[in-house]
Amino acid sequence: MKTRTAMVAIVLAACALVVAYATVVIRRGFSAITEPSVVEKVVARAVRNLGIPGRARDEKSPVPTTPATLEAGRDRFTAQCASCHGRDGGGVTEMGRGLYPKPPDLRSAATQNLTDGEIHYIIENGVRLTGMPAWSHPGQASNDDSWSLVLFIRSLRPLTGEERAATTET
Repeated sequence: MKTRTAMVAIVLAACALVVAYATVVIRRGFSAITEPSVVEKVVARAVRNLGIPGRARDEKSPVPTTPATLEAGRDRFTAQCASCHGRDGGGVTEMGRGLYPKPPDLRSAATQNLTDGEIHYIIENGVRLTGMPAWSHPGQASNDDSWSLVLFIRSLRPLTGEERAATTET
């Protein structure tokens, strides 16, 4: 009987938290302009991670890291990703500011700690309910371009002051 009472109390407490959070969201609105709350960020990341199949997590890049593959990855990043993620991968762009949730900083530990397979899966399949599109099409085999992009994302790091100045001048 004590176990049942404890379970009911836990369920009621969880329901109360959901109602309280919903009340806050309803009062402040659900706008793409405001920064997501910590709860929203944690839930979004957890849902994204749960949506990546185990087989995809363990995939390794079939493409070797060479200057040519990094250049190919950079070219694809510039053409398809930089408008939201920024040329430096930081996610601070005009387009990115209007997205909800905001594009992640690809240089951050949260992204760099993902496996190559996880990054590849996100590129190929996108992330539902975000601005991240799927860059593959149904029935299309994965290609080396996406793996080159994974290698390029791995090479991203925060810019130095000189690099940042050079980027803003061009």
